[in-house]
Amino acid sequence: MAEVPEQGHGRERWWRAVEMDLRFAPASQQSDEMRAVLDEMNRLTLAADLELFARFQLERDDLGPWVDAMRFSRGSIDVTAADFDAFFEDYIALLNRYAQPARDNKAETRPIAVRLLTFPAPRS
Repeated sequence: MAEVPEQGHGRERWWRAVEMDLRFAPASQQSDEMRAVLDEMNRLTLAADLELFARFQLERDDLGPWVDAMRFSRGSIDVTAADFDAFFEDYIALLNRYAQPARDNKAETRPIAVRLLTFPAPRS
């Protein structure tokens, strides 16, 4: 949480949530119970993301200049575990580079849902 001093008056204090990079222990370090909870959390989150995407598809004709903002990329990479860790950190750095605090031109900006799903593909 971060204080928002310009909204407080006198002894009144206002706070806002601070976005942060939230990470959990790697699967190899999780208990069976923690893994089950995180698996269910991931399942629910993915379902919510699919519902959000379905809403976008229904509403996209009303997006004006944002109608073309949907991008899709699907691929795979051959990497070592260490390379994958570096790839993920680069991805997070890229998101952070483009993350913007609230700006005066709020009418020109829009939240963009960005998702990255990675998992080792089965070997042929």
